[in-house]
Amino acid sequence: MDSNLRDLRPKDYVRKRPFPIKRPPVPHEPAESKTKLILFQTHSKKISDFLIFSFIISLPLHIQTNKDIKMKKKVITLFLLFGLLVQVQAQMKQPDPTVFIFVGDSIFPMNVITSQTELKKGWDIQGINVGRKIKRYFSGAQARQTTGRQPKFAIYPKTQDLNDYALIRLKERRGFRYLPASEFKDCDYTRVELGLFNIENLPGLGFAVTPLTPLFPGEYILVDLSQKPVNQYGDVKAYDFTVEE
Repeated sequence: MDSNLRDLRPKDYVRKRPFPIKRPPVPHEPAESKTKLILFQTHSKKISDFLIFSFIISLPLHIQTNKDIKMKKKVITLFLLFGLLVQVQAQMKQPDPTVFIFVGDSIFPMNVITSQTELKKGWDIQGINVGRKIKRYFSGAQARQTTGRQPKFAIYPKTQDLNDYALIRLKERRGFRYLPASEFKDCDYTRVELGLFNIENLPGLGFAVTPLTPLFPGEYILVDLSQKPVNQYGDVKAYDFTVEE
């Protein structure tokens, strides 16, 4: 090529390569050094804990360094802890229901709900607190369980007595239900006892109880008055139901 033509080219001219640059191939690990992956189809057939544990023990490590050995020990430890947790949860005895409701000739466990406390601190005036209020709400505008005006319950007391249970009518506001007072002793409750309830013995140290006076339509709870609060705010557990008109 003539040198005069070469002088006419721009100074930043770079000749393009007619073919792409070939980079050296990345070396791969030998096939025998790779860890095998096995997908367990647990939904089609169950695999025992022993087989899974044996699989983890037999996992090959392509480089037996201290870091790899520690990682393998961690995997085994986590697996053993998980298996132990599953076994403990399976062996834990779930608490038996203590309160049921009769629907015809059958009985069904009642739903347990927990209150939620709202605290209004009020104001301190010369060392005296004014306007302090505590309300214990129950979520939902209405209970899932509905009954007639004389519902029949089956109660199986554990450590408490039968007359520790009582009926309390809840107040309603803006889609919520709440106790008339923050403490049971300040609520207008009806204790489960002779003269107020018809009480019959049931097999298994249970009692069938029915209020003698028909209940007014509204929201109610059947509650153990002797229970301890479930948290520092004084929340309690109860069995809620709705009395229909």
